[in-house]
Formats: sequence, C-alpha cells, structure tokens
Amino acid sequence: MRTIGVFVVLAVVSIIAIVAIVALGVSSPLQKVTATFAADAMGSPPVDSTPLDVSTPPAAGTVSTPLPEPPVPNPKGCQLGQTVQSPVDGMVMVCVPAGEFMMGSNRNSDEQPVHPVYLDSYWVDITEVTRGQFQMFMDTTGYVATPHGTADSYPVTFIKWEDARAYCEWVGRRLPTEAEWEKAARGTDARAYPWGEKISCDYTNANYPGCPGEALPVGSKPAGASPYGALDMSGNVAEWVADWYNQNYYEISPKTNPQGPERGEKRVFRGGSWDNTESKLTTTYRAKESPGGRDAHVGFRCVMDTAP
Repeated sequence: MRTIGVFVVLAVVSIIAIVAIVALGVSSPLQKVTATFAADAMGSPPVDSTPLDVSTPPAAGTVSTPLPEPPVPNPKGCQLGQTVQSPVDGMVMVCVPAGEFMMGSNRNSDEQPVHPVYLDSYWVDITEVTRGQFQMFMDTTGYVATPHGTADSYPVTFIKWEDARAYCEWVGRRLPTEAEWEKAARGTDARAYPWGEKISCDYTNANYPGCPGEALPVGSKPAGASPYGALDMSGNVAEWVADWYNQNYYEISPKTNPQGPERGEKRVFRGGSWDNTESKLTTTYRAKESPGGRDAHVGFRCVMDTAP
C-alpha cells in the first residue's frame, strides 16, 4: 500500500507541474507537436526543417535559419560570362556587366581627360557583322546598299553609318555608344589593347610584321578576345559607333551612360583595321568620318540592352 501511495503522490505532483508550465506559457515539446498538427488541420503548412530556396520567402509563422543574401542582379539582368544568340541573324552576343570603368587615355588630346564612366549592363556582338548577315538583311527587307566583303564569313565593309544603323535596328539591336564600345574592348583595368598591353599578330590582324595585310574571317584571332569575350575589337576592320565626334566631349561627358554629343559633322569609328599600325589599334583611339562615307576598312557591330 505504501508503494501505491508513493506512485499516487508522484502522479499528482507531475500533473501540478504540467498545469503550472501551461499557466506560465512555457512551451513543451508536446505543445510544439500539437501546435504543428493543429496548424495543419487549419490549412496552414507545418514547420518544415528542410532548407528553403533563396528565391522562396519562408511561409508566414515559420522559423528558419537566416540564409545569405542572394547576389543582386545587374540592372538589365546580364552577368559576366553569359551569352545569348539573336533569333534574327544568329549573332552570338556576350555580356558586359553594369559598372564603372575608366574611359580615355593620355595618348592623344581627344582621348583626354581620363574619366570614370558608369554603364548599365548590355549585350555586345561577339564579332563584327559579316557580309553574309548583311546580305540576308538586304534580301529580306529590300534595303539597298553596296557593301563589300571578301566572302560571307568576312566582316561587311564599305557601308555608310546609316546602313549600319539600319541593320542594327532590323535585328532589334542598335549601334553602341562610344563609351559602350570602349568598355566592351578594354574592361575595367584600363588596358591598352583588348588582350593586354603588348601587340602581336597572335592577337590581332593589323599592319604589323607577320600579319597577313588583309581582312580575315571574323573571329580568326580568338587569343585577342576582350575581357568579356568580344573578338576583333582591335584590327581586322574598324567599327562605326553611334556618337557624333567632338574632340573635347570627354571634358563635359556625363558620368553615367553618356550618349555622345547632340549634333556634329562626323561620326566616330573605333578599333582600327588590318591596314593600321599599333597606335591606332588601342582601345581608346578615336577616329571620325562623315556619316555618308564608305570605307573598305570600316564595318560595325551592334549592342542590345536586354536579351532577345
């Protein structure tokens, strides 16, 4: 009997302790399990111990371990190393991420002053537009021009600035601004050439000892790629850009997404050609021509703000 009495006393004490815990609002493991099932019965999801995906916020009322903040995407959703392909002309484009770079140099007066420029991210054609792609444009649209080009895989040349602009609009892109062209060519470390600081025919097709002395099919010098993967940005053929030319524009240029002067007499082209020596092949060299001019050494590439 004494043993039974002890068990009775212990049972009463346990019941009193449980009542006290509930009254004080202290949750026990039993309460937590009960709460989970109660929530499930009411249509709310139970607590899930599996890791949450960073793209999915936790459900209301749940507790989870804090997760690292996901990387903030660039304004236009373009990241370094990404490529896209145009459904219109098949051109592959590489990403130039948003950010600041140093534009200009102290080599020539119209490249001064060196100044910081911030650009939103954009896509740039991996090569110059080819003779074959431009012919497809004319055949499809009825556009009239008299382009040159050794063969379909060679850069198209002998076209006016307006011809280049019309093609880029047809494929849903546009001519790059001078700032966009320069950043795509040199990156953010202010390099003299797309590949670095020393010139060689291993990297570019130019008027330099050992080079062929004529245009080559686009992409023939992969070792000369820019930091973003753009090819032929130095040598082969020079390239029209969107801007009017103004010798002193860098002195008044906006620091963010500069669009070039509002008016002018000549348009800028960049990059030098197979007929130029090293001083005109730098990522900063600025050349100019009447927009109605046609040259056997000048072609173009396009850029785009967002993926097609």
